[in-house]
Amino acid sequence: MTYVRVKPAHALDRRRDVAAQLLASEALLKIGAPAVPQLLEALNDPSAKVRDALVRVLGDMGNPEVADRIAALKDDPDFGVRWEVKGALAKLKATKQ
Repeated sequence: MTYVRVKPAHALDRRRDVAAQLLASEALLKIGAPAVPQLLEALNDPSAKVRDALVRVLGDMGNPEVADRIAALKDDPDFGVRWEVKGALAKLKATKQ
């Protein structure tokens, strides 16, 4: 089996093929916890679309330990990112209970 290493931020950029973005999201969810450090690092990506997708994936992973890092983006200049932050934090809060 051959493995290809792709930076999560690059794969999640919605300006690229939407199907590829969805596949990347699904793959990251399957990888789970081992992908979290790279995903957290990529939250500083200059692309709002990438930050938006990363926040969504991190929220879907359901790991409440990343809530502080996601919450740090609540004042992001991009509305889409702020919207995803609210949704992700709500999911994480529900997971924690």
